[in-house]
Amino acid sequence: LTAVKGERCARALDLGCGSGLVGAAVRAQVDWLAGVDLAPRMLALAEARGVYDRLDCAEVVEHLGAGDDRLDLIVAGDVVIYLGDLAPLFAAVRARLTPDGLWLFTVEESPDDDVRLHPTGRYAHSRGYLTRQLAAHGFALVRLDDCVLRQQAGQPVAGVLVAAIPVPA
Repeated sequence: LTAVKGERCARALDLGCGSGLVGAAVRAQVDWLAGVDLAPRMLALAEARGVYDRLDCAEVVEHLGAGDDRLDLIVAGDVVIYLGDLAPLFAAVRARLTPDGLWLFTVEESPDDDVRLHPTGRYAHSRGYLTRQLAAHGFALVRLDDCVLRQQAGQPVAGVLVAAIPVPA
């Protein structure tokens, strides 16, 4: 976030905020931070962290579509893995970002298939698919970096951190 945006964000949304790990990481760089998640128990953990100004229980794409305020930053850490087709999400994010906003998210990487469903029930997406979907929804790719998403069964899960900005209409 610091390397790409370099400045404080006025309004931010943490999609699939879970227990608030991403919110805690970005809080120092945002003036107002909301979180949304489907799981009430996770929202209770996020609330206990005390980093969010607002928390909502909802599905992320529906939540984005239900609002009309504009956001300077939308983040989704280890959440996009639960979606196969990213077109609805990217369209909804694009509609809510300010013209100079930032869309920052992570995915598990598929080395060959555009979209692959793992036995874990999580999806992996190829870099080519991500690049095409971003362009199709009015985004310019700023960064695409290798990262570790989480530990699973004691092993690091490799992924990709994506930073994109809206292309002027």
